[in-house]
Amino acid sequence: MASLNGNRRRNGQCRHRLAPALAMVAVFALGAGGNRTEAYRFYDNGGLDFIVGSDQALRWSEDAWSPGGTLVWEIEDGEDWSLLFDSAEDVRPPLEEALGIWSGIETADISWRVSGVASVSDEEPRFGDSQSRVFLERQQWRTGEGEVRYYYRWGTFLWWVRNRTRSAWELTDCDVGLPWHWWLDDDLEPEADLNLDDVRETIVRFAAEAFGRCLGLGNGAPFPGRPLLRRAAGSDATVWGSRRVWEVGPLMHNYWRELSADDRTAASLLRPRIGWGNSVGSLSGRLEVEGAAAPYVHVYAIRSTATGMRDPVGAFANVRGEFLIEGLPPGEYILWALPVRYYWNQHPLVLEGAATDLKDAVVAHPVRVEAGRVTDGIEIPMRSGRQ
Repeated sequence: MASLNGNRRRNGQCRHRLAPALAMVAVFALGAGGNRTEAYRFYDNGGLDFIVGSDQALRWSEDAWSPGGTLVWEIEDGEDWSLLFDSAEDVRPPLEEALGIWSGIETADISWRVSGVASVSDEEPRFGDSQSRVFLERQQWRTGEGEVRYYYRWGTFLWWVRNRTRSAWELTDCDVGLPWHWWLDDDLEPEADLNLDDVRETIVRFAAEAFGRCLGLGNGAPFPGRPLLRRAAGSDATVWGSRRVWEVGPLMHNYWRELSADDRTAASLLRPRIGWGNSVGSLSGRLEVEGAAAPYVHVYAIRSTATGMRDPVGAFANVRGEFLIEGLPPGEYILWALPVRYYWNQHPLVLEGAATDLKDAVVAHPVRVEAGRVTDGIEIPMRSGRQ
């Protein structure tokens, strides 16, 4: 999710100490063009921080997708579709299902649809033409530079242009290339055991994640732990149970068909329904290790209810160890800080200076969120020594 930026608000002081816990999960971040680090949940619109709050996030141009408007997708026609389907029209149902996963968020202003199949001549620009399309991908693209830029990640081409009035970059279209190499060999022949039902299911899952990137979301972090955290009877202490509570992780981490609270919050922050922002609050603070900032640690706020802990929503800290978790319904939350794990998709954060040898830290007691306010001043001490 977003981190604290230089213009953070001060609405009350709340200082909490956190205790260490066993390391349980990994963090997922993605790299972008120009070796800049882009972290879930938002792409930077050109500000100084690589990890930004929702106020600095890259958003769609109102000319391309206005508030309350509908973004229209086209399926690019061509002979490639005949390698898998009878026609390009056959890919429309799984694409509509993938779009529906995001448009069903009650707190977000997301309306998009597939208009149908459109022919594109060789003379017409395929990308960056302010028309979002889905096609069967055969090649890789790199990040562009200049006044019109694009970013490629796992089949998704994000295009943005400079809005000089706002001094910011804005998305103008997003093209999604379905990965033909998953189903076809080097000679473009279908695999011998190819099952078209499996192809359609994979398209739903792949396209759902790609459409999340088209909203302006990067890939996120898995939820911390599966055992049940609950309140001990008659006290504020938290104890472990034996049941799992988070059956699915964020779609923008691990290829799900179901959105988590983390995904829904991210999308709502980028495209909020009218009035939603006034109904939620935020948590902010700083992470330290041995008196120094702990950069790029991921922090989850996990809602505390009478029946247990629910609906984690998270954010990366920035280079100064500052974090901001936005879009939280009022209530009490447990905070869980997880350092970056060194996997290939986390390499950009490691190159930026993320510490990989820290132990997890879990809040000692709940932190309260109030609507329209930022509970700030939270301090999270981290410890070295994770094996």
